[in-house]
Amino acid sequence: IKFDVYTKRKLWKLKVVYHGKRKIKIDGKTYNTILVEPKLRDEGIFKAKGRILVYFTDDEKKIPILMKSKIPVGSIVAVMEKIQVNSSESH
Repeated sequence: IKFDVYTKRKLWKLKVVYHGKRKIKIDGKTYNTILVEPKLRDEGIFKAKGRILVYFTDDEKKIPILMKSKIPVGSIVAVMEKIQVNSSESH
């Protein structure tokens, strides 16, 4: 899948590879997820040499709950801990 992405005043195509559905366990809770891999360019901490895997919830919200990547000095794992929705209510 390809998406238009606008960063640093440039428009470019982001390719995302779909790796299927996975069940993962985080803090004892099991999630049905969709696993994707954005194909990164030669910018930023991740460079284009490594892989970054992103797990989204397989529901209507598609919340990113886990990210894994290897970088030149080790690896990064980011886990969603909390979601907070701020609603502005008119009175």
